[in-house]
Amino acid sequence: MKNNRNALAPFIIEMVTLRLILSSCASQPTPTPTSRPTSIPTLVPSNTTTPTTTPVPLPDIILQPGDFYFSVNGQTSFIFSRNVAGYQQAHYNTFLDWTKAGGSKFARIQLDSLGMGYTSTGNVDEDWAVQWDRVFDKAEADGIYILPVFSGWFDWNAGAGYSTWKSNPLNQANGGPVQSPAELFQRGSATQTMWMQWMQTLVNRWQGRNNILGWEVFSEVNLASGVTESTGIDFVNSAVELIRAADPTHRPVTASLAGNG
Repeated sequence: MKNNRNALAPFIIEMVTLRLILSSCASQPTPTPTSRPTSIPTLVPSNTTTPTTTPVPLPDIILQPGDFYFSVNGQTSFIFSRNVAGYQQAHYNTFLDWTKAGGSKFARIQLDSLGMGYTSTGNVDEDWAVQWDRVFDKAEADGIYILPVFSGWFDWNAGAGYSTWKSNPLNQANGGPVQSPAELFQRGSATQTMWMQWMQTLVNRWQGRNNILGWEVFSEVNLASGVTESTGIDFVNSAVELIRAADPTHRPVTASLAGNG
């Protein structure tokens, strides 16, 4: 979005939250599988599984004060988006090509779909980060902005329903320091500090990319174990402050809720 980020931030946060997050999360029932698939689905690959030979220029997306719709390359337009998800880097090559062919301008991407991204000591998993570097390169080559989501409720759910907590590297059972997911939402806890530092490291790594539309702190934060309304709000606000400090362009920052009634 070039040099319009500062002026657009209040408008884009609202639009992203209402158009993208709530429509993709709140309107759908909470998933109930007990674990991630044990086998990876086979996708029919697109013709292009490596970055596009001739990169597609990123569109110039602008929202002027008082406008009800975005302008894309100077023309009033809806901003069509995708909630892209896969379990392998190759899946994203295919999905991004489909997104491009479908005319979407940006994609929301859940970063923990390729693993949670941190080691048992809270450091960035470099192999994981490199995979995302390649996915982001592919998206930019296809002319697509991205909204990375740092984590999701299921990684921090020790209760009933869908949960990947047992495979969370920070779980004490896996050699990490965390006894309960609730520690993530306790202000000043070692767990929250560790996770925030990990998140900020990623923002520092990726903030120079032209096709980062914004940042999503957490997906469906109200479903995580041990979170309350007040601690969830405080957690998100704390993360926003750190992201703002790490991203000099001050891109929009958001978080999403589950519409579970």
